[in-house]
Order: sequence, then structure tokens, then C-alpha cells
Amino acid sequence: ARSRRSREVAMDVTRDNFEEALDALQEAIDDPLFAFWSFDCEFTGLNASPATGHDLLDTPEERFAKVHACVRAFTVLQVGVAIFSFDPHTRRWTCRPFNFWTIPDAKAGRGVFSAQVASLQFLVECGFDLNKCVARGIPFVPAAERSRVAAREARLAQRPPIIPSSDRDKAFVANLLIEVAEWLSRSDDDGDGDGDRD
Repeated sequence: ARSRRSREVAMDVTRDNFEEALDALQEAIDDPLFAFWSFDCEFTGLNASPATGHDLLDTPEERFAKVHACVRAFTVLQVGVAIFSFDPHTRRWTCRPFNFWTIPDAKAGRGVFSAQVASLQFLVECGFDLNKCVARGIPFVPAAERSRVAAREARLAQRPPIIPSSDRDKAFVANLLIEVAEWLSRSDDDGDGDGDRD
């Protein structure tokens, strides 16, 4: 008898339903019928330089080094995870796909990435929504930046607070607070958030 296959509609995962999606993903992995999983990534580019182009004569080590260089040069905009399960009684395969939309976190990291125009055009032609990615993507800090971010946060935590001590500094801060409050008041009155510039 031929095995039957069942495929569910992919769960679109954004920052809005990330926690819920993680629970669903864990549930799919914990299913006793779980067989295997696969994943796929959509990058902002594929070829970092002419030297990283695919060559049929590459050894596995050379090919890995080239792919590794490209992965480090570009950013993942979407991670697709497919969980496959198999029921031996019905001989039925089931696939539960998840599409995780991602974007570098501008608040925690640098928020900068490289892109190839041809890759972005290809993604858009295939229905990829760049607006959704930027607006609702799950923010992340690339692994290479995590240690730098952690070190910066540790330095900031150890820095003593800046407290005005001289009369001149105290007067300067008091005057600055008044000016900022007046500027905010003018901005609210104007309704455009820009305020008046003197």
C-alpha cells in the first residue's frame, strides 16, 4: 500500500505570536509519532564575493568554507521549520510547517546587515513580504554581536551614576529640564512632534 501524506498550512510566526508558536513547535516535536524535522533559511544574499562562488571541483572542506563565509556576510530574514511525523498504522505522513520571520534587533545590536539586490528581488518575486519582515519580524542579535552587547551592558552596569555636584552643574541641569519641558509643550501644541527650532 502506498503511504499517504498530509500537509498543514504553515504557521506564520512573527513577534506577535512567537511564544505561542514555540509552544506549538515543542508540541509537534514531543508528538510520539515525530519522525524528523528539516529547516530552510531565506538570506539577504547568497554570494559574498566572486571567491565564494560554487565550483563543481570544490572539496567538501572548500565548499563548507565558502558557504560559511556567505552565511556570515548576510542576514537570515526567515527560518522555515518543518516537523514530520509518521503514523505506522495508517502509513500516513504529516508535516507541520512554521515560518519564523526575523529581523536584526536595532535596539540590542547594531541593526545593520548586507544585502544583494538580486536576492531581495528574487524573494519579492516569490511572494516574500519585506514590509512584514521589517515591521513584524522577530528581533534577534546575531551571534557575533552577542558578546559585544554583553560586554557593553556589563560596562554600563558598573559605571557610577552621573550626579551634578557643583552649583554651576546643578543650575545647568535645572535650566535644561525647564527648556526640555517647554520644548515638549510646544511640540504638543503644534501636534507634529518637531517643536519650534530657535
